[in-house]
Amino acid sequence: MNYDVIVIGAGHNGLTTAALMAKARKRVLVLEKNGFIGGLGASEEICEGYRTAGFLHETAQISTNVVKELELESRGLQWVTSGQDTGVYVPGLNGEVGFWLYQDAVKTAQHLRERLGKKEGDAYARYSEFLADIRPVVQKMISSPLPDVSDLNLASLWQIGKHATRLRMLGKKNMLELLRVTPMCIADFLNEFFENEQLKAAISLPALAGTYMGPWSPGSTANLLMQTCGSNQRVVGGPWRFVKALEKSFLDFGGKILCHSHVTKIIVENGKATGVELASGEQIRADKIISSADPKTTFLGLMAPQELSHRFMNHVDHIRMRGTTAKVSLALNRPLKFKGNVSVEDVEYAIICGTVDDVEKAFDPVKYGELPTNPALQVYVPSLTSSDVAPEGHCVVSILVNFVPYGLREGWTAQSKEKLLNNVISVLETRAENVRANIVGSLVQSPLDLETEFSITGGQIHHGEHSLDQFISRPTPDTVDYSTPIPGLYVCGSGCFPGGGITGNPGYLAAKSIL
Repeated sequence: MNYDVIVIGAGHNGLTTAALMAKARKRVLVLEKNGFIGGLGASEEICEGYRTAGFLHETAQISTNVVKELELESRGLQWVTSGQDTGVYVPGLNGEVGFWLYQDAVKTAQHLRERLGKKEGDAYARYSEFLADIRPVVQKMISSPLPDVSDLNLASLWQIGKHATRLRMLGKKNMLELLRVTPMCIADFLNEFFENEQLKAAISLPALAGTYMGPWSPGSTANLLMQTCGSNQRVVGGPWRFVKALEKSFLDFGGKILCHSHVTKIIVENGKATGVELASGEQIRADKIISSADPKTTFLGLMAPQELSHRFMNHVDHIRMRGTTAKVSLALNRPLKFKGNVSVEDVEYAIICGTVDDVEKAFDPVKYGELPTNPALQVYVPSLTSSDVAPEGHCVVSILVNFVPYGLREGWTAQSKEKLLNNVISVLETRAENVRANIVGSLVQSPLDLETEFSITGGQIHHGEHSLDQFISRPTPDTVDYSTPIPGLYVCGSGCFPGGGITGNPGYLAAKSIL
C-alpha cells in the first residue's frame, strides 16, 4: 500500500506531525525503530514492577496549540491545576528546609518573602512581571516558523514584519530590555534581580539542561526566556501521558504506527524523495517523507552523499551536537523522604544544586570529558501521581543529571556508569534520607546510551545544542521552513525551530508548513 505521508520516528514531535497530517485526511504511516513509541517521552522499565514516566521530565512547555487542535484533553491529557501544583522543591544546603518555586508567580513571590525574606520575594515579583510582559511575544515567535532570510520573497518579508511588529508592541522599555538581556549569561541576568545564590541557581538550572553552557556562558539567558514562555502548566503523569494522548489522537484520525521498523535509507529517485527502505530490505513508498530524527541522522545517516550539495552537507556536519545529559532512575521500596521535615506528598519535583558558582563548577568537567563529582540534579517522582509506575507504597525517582559528557575520556563502561550512579546517590543523600538502603533497582542511561537507543547523534537531547547561532537558522539555513533541498523530504524533529524539550512545537510548525 502506498501512503500520502511516511513519518520517520514516533517521538512526540513525529506523532504531533503525523496526527495533524492524518487530521487533514492524509494516509499517514509512522515508522519506529524501537518496540515502543514516545522517544524521550517514553516510559521504560527500571526493573520488574517499576517504570519511568519518560526520559525528560518537564511538560510545562507543551504547546497549547497542539493540545487544542489534536483535542488531547478529550483523549486523556490532564493539566495540573493551580490547586494541585506542588511546585519544585529546592532543598536547603545543609539539611534544612529549602524553598518552593510554583507555577503561580504570585504564590511563589509570597512564599519567598516568608522563606527568604521580603527583598527576594519582591525581586521575584519583578522578575515574573518582566517574564509575563514578554511571554506573549516570545510565545508568538516560537509558534510561527522562522522567516527564510536567505530568500527574501514577499512571504519572508511579511513574516519578518510580523515579528518586528510584535517586538514593537512590547513598548520601547520592554522591547529594548528583551534585546539587551537575550545575549547575556543567566548569572548576570539573575544578578540584576536576586541576591540569594541558591535561588539564582535553581532558576537557571532547568534552562541549562541539555546545553553546552554553564550559568556564566554568554547567550544562556535566551534559553531561560524560551524555557519560561511555554504553556506554564504541567501534565498529570508527566511526558508519557502526553505521548499516549498524541498516539490516541493519531490513531483516531486513521493513522498507522509500525514499531520494530528501522528505517535505514531514504529513497531518492529523479531528485525526489519517494520512500524509505527498512533494515529488513522492505521498501515503502509515499508522496512525502517527514523525518523526526535529528538532522545528522536524517541527512548524513539515511541519505546517499551524492543526493545533497557539498555546501548543505557542510552546514549539517557543523551542527554542534555534544550531549551533556544522563539519566539515573531509581526504584525504591518506600517513598523518597527529604530532610528537614518536608512531607513526602509535597515533593514531586525537586532541584538539587548549590550556588550559581557550584552549578558552573558542575559544568566544568564536561569540557574535559570527565564525570561531575558534585552533579546538579533535576528530580521527578512520577509515582506520586501515577500509581502504575511502582507498587503501592513504593517509589520511582527519575533524575536528570546535567553536564555529563558524551565523549567520556575514560569511556562509557559498566564501571563508569556505576561511578556516575554513586556520585548521584551521594548528592541525593545530602538532601534525602536513607536513599541507598531503599534501592531495589536502578537504570543509568548515559549520553552514549541515548545515541544507541534513540538514534540521537551525540546523545544530544535537543537534537542540536541550544545556542543563539543555532536558534537563528535551525537546523540549517536551507531547512528553516521544514522543507529540505530534496523535494518531497521534510523535517519535523527537535533539531528544527524552536528546538528541543517536550513541547510539540517543531512537529506542529512542520505540519502547518507542509500542509
